[in-house]
Amino acid sequence: MAWSIDGRDPPKPGSVPGVGECHIWAVPIVDDDRWPGLLDADERARAEKYRPGPPRLTFVASRAVQRLVAARYLQRDPSMVTIRRGCEHCGDPDHGRPALADGGPLDYSVAHSGSWLVMAVVGSGRVGIDLEEMRDLAEVDDLAGMTLAAPEYARYRALAADDRSTVFYRTWTRKEAVAKLAGQGLCIEPNRIEVDEPVATVPHWWSADPIHVRDLPAPSGYAAALASTVEVAAVRLCRPHWT
Repeated sequence: MAWSIDGRDPPKPGSVPGVGECHIWAVPIVDDDRWPGLLDADERARAEKYRPGPPRLTFVASRAVQRLVAARYLQRDPSMVTIRRGCEHCGDPDHGRPALADGGPLDYSVAHSGSWLVMAVVGSGRVGIDLEEMRDLAEVDDLAGMTLAAPEYARYRALAADDRSTVFYRTWTRKEAVAKLAGQGLCIEPNRIEVDEPVATVPHWWSADPIHVRDLPAPSGYAAALASTVEVAAVRLCRPHWT
């Protein structure tokens, strides 16, 4: 299933997104024998804990793509890119937002679902991205009732039944993107986050800055959304430069 990438070349090496601009790299998850060698020792050990199959493939692809993309902005070999992880709220190194150890103002977020991985990169502020493969959900009304804020749920219930699943997924990806930006995961009930465009409503302790949300173009059958502390006026879909 093809992603509708605009056909432009990727940004030139060292060309950081400007204020209000976001670069989004859309990468198919494939078994590329070059990728495992880009992982550090800890990541390779973690990869080995997965059984061969999609979960291991996705983990390896995510860690490799982060280095390949970051290397273009930092103008260095991917093997020299250092990614640090750790929860800024509890200090646990096993979860939290990924960040470049020496990436300056660059901030990024990664998401994957189905056969696609996406990485959003900004040069100012913070960013979060989410991607979901939309499946038929028999229990979509129950999920909506548990995860949507009251105003969101009221609008959802007013929709025709055939439209509800698509709207639920679009709303859910916005919530996930906001949670990734804030570095909180979904440690708080999703129905406490309102994600009507253009600005999300979140608990005050999540972020001192306004969080802007917007839907993103995605392949048929997928939903994608972006959250950012600096309003994004321009989105550039980038082709992988290593293929």
